[in-house]
This record gives sequence, C-alpha cells and structure tokens, in this order.
Amino acid sequence: TSPQLIMPTPKGDEPTPQRRALEWLADEDERQLAVSSHFLHERYALASFWFSTYDYAEKHEGKKDDGTPLPNWLSTNNWMSSAPTCSWFGVHCEKGIDADGSVDEFNVTNNGIRGYVPEEFYKGLTDVKVFDVSHNLLNGTIADSIGHWPDLRLLYVNQNYFTGQLPGSIFSPLHKSKLEILDFGGNFLSGTIPNEIGDLDNLVRLALYENWLTGTISPFLANCKKLDTLYLDSNDLGGTIPPMVVSQLTELQDLRLRSNHLTGPIPSDVDNLSKLKLLYLDDNELTSTIPASLGSLARLEEMHLYKNKLTGPLPSELGNLRYLTLLYLDSNQVSKYMVIDCIFVCISVSYFIAVF
Repeated sequence: TSPQLIMPTPKGDEPTPQRRALEWLADEDERQLAVSSHFLHERYALASFWFSTYDYAEKHEGKKDDGTPLPNWLSTNNWMSSAPTCSWFGVHCEKGIDADGSVDEFNVTNNGIRGYVPEEFYKGLTDVKVFDVSHNLLNGTIADSIGHWPDLRLLYVNQNYFTGQLPGSIFSPLHKSKLEILDFGGNFLSGTIPNEIGDLDNLVRLALYENWLTGTISPFLANCKKLDTLYLDSNDLGGTIPPMVVSQLTELQDLRLRSNHLTGPIPSDVDNLSKLKLLYLDDNELTSTIPASLGSLARLEEMHLYKNKLTGPLPSELGNLRYLTLLYLDSNQVSKYMVIDCIFVCISVSYFIAVF
C-alpha cells in the first residue's frame, strides 16, 4: 500500500521541504502523475530529499565569506525536471532510465550534498536494495523508517555528520537474510551496539568506526558468521574482546578494534581467524602477554598492537608469519630481547616498530 501524501503544516511563514515538494508536484511538475500512482509517491519522496538538501542547505547552512552559497550537489542531472525519476542522477530503477519507478538503487555518494534526509524519503521508496549517501555533508538523525525497506542489501551512510543512535529497525528480523553491508562509519552516532545485530546472519561487512558508540562489543556478533570485515575502531567501547567473536567469525579478513577502551587479554582463540590479513588492536588498554596463537595466522600481513599494556616476552611463534609486513609493538612492556630475536626470524617484515 502506498503511503498517503500528507500536506505538512508549515512553521511560521516558511513552507517545509515536504510542503514545497507537494507544491512542486501539483503546480510545476509537467509529468502530472495520477494521485493513486505508486510512482507519484516515489517522485514525492525524491522531491522531499531535494528540498531538504539542495534548497534547505542554501537557506539554513550559511554562506562563504564572500556571501556566495556553500558548495552543494556537485551533480544535479535531471533532478526536478519533467524527466522520469529513473533518469535522475543517482537514481536507478529495474525498468531502466526511460520509466518511472520502481527505485531499487539510490547512490549519490561523494556529491557534496548538505542538509538532511527527511523521513518521507524513506517511507516513499519501498523497493530500495542499495542505499548510498556516503561521503557527503548530511546531518540530522537517521530515521528509524530506514529499516522498513524489506529488500535492502547494501547500506552506506558513512562519512557524513549524522547524529543520534543507530536505527533499531535496521536490526529487525526483516533484514535477517538479505543485509550484506552496513556502513555507519565516520559520523557522530552515539548509544550502544544492539545485541539484535546477531540476527543479521548474512552480513559480510559491518563498519561502525569513528563514532561515539559506548558500551561493550556485543558477543552476539559471533552469530554473523559470514563477516569478513569488522570495523569498530575509534569509538568509546569498553570491556573485553568477547572470545566468541574471535573464535567463531572464521571468515574475517580485516578486524579493527583500535582506539577504544578495551581491557583484558587478547583471546587465545584468535588462531581460529585463519583468513585474517589485517589486525588492528592498538590504542586500547589490553593486558597480559601476547598469545602464541597469533603465530598461527598464516595469512596475516599487518599487526598493530602498540599503545596497550601488554607484557612479557614476544612469542617465537610470530616467526611463522611469513606474509607479515607491518608489526607495531611500541608503547607496551614487551621484552626487548625477544623483540630483537623476532626481527631476525620475521624476515618479511618491512616495517617494525618496538619502542621501550
């Protein structure tokens, strides 16, 4: 069922972006689709996005020193024209560019877009499989209705200025078997990582890096057994590294937990990550010795353990890491004599730092 088009009540004398979108459809849009048409609702959703970004930003986000508007929307091809929405820049439809709807991909990455994403946008598009607004200048919260797209596979909202919490609806059973990539990195999101994330058993990449997330690493992440990339770095996460995460995520190739407040030892079960190539655990508060099991990660290319509280000797098993090219151990309390031995054994290491 298509959502109803509701005329928002303007605040003061200025019409809302949603109202402007309706007025454009009624008075300026030469396409004049029937009110009952599903494609009209998609057109309204896209017009709402336009007036909440291009138009809104020009009026509300300041100007340069010379009084000219800040850059916005580097490419606007066909937007707000009489052309079918499927021909608008960044809009893809299964029927091709010469038709209206249904929109299955929305990709406006790296387009200098300012403003915010209105809830009407999420509600008006119902068939989205790929959503990519990454590397823009969008702000505001991510509406919970983003999780109402039943066919969503790839979600990229990284490198913006989004605030608020992770939208809970994205972790609902609706996405259990379809979501493959979630990238919320490089924003200002707060709150915790919900345990429901473990229900997304088709997830391949999860990126929550460079936010303000707190709490602990959910052990339910261990249920996402297809994960090959996990970025939780540069947050305010505490607690220990759940042993289940390193023992059961056997497809991981890239694990980044750096720049948090993680404590306790590096789990000895880390040797189960036989496909791991990149391991970033630096800038935490990890303690105890470096586990010998790290020497079993035959494909490991980079290992970053610096700025922790690790002690004791460096295990000789690290000499088995024939593909290791970067090894950072500085700002720990590792035995310097064992480090010197490793320099001669790990002959492939091209960049080795161990400061005492």
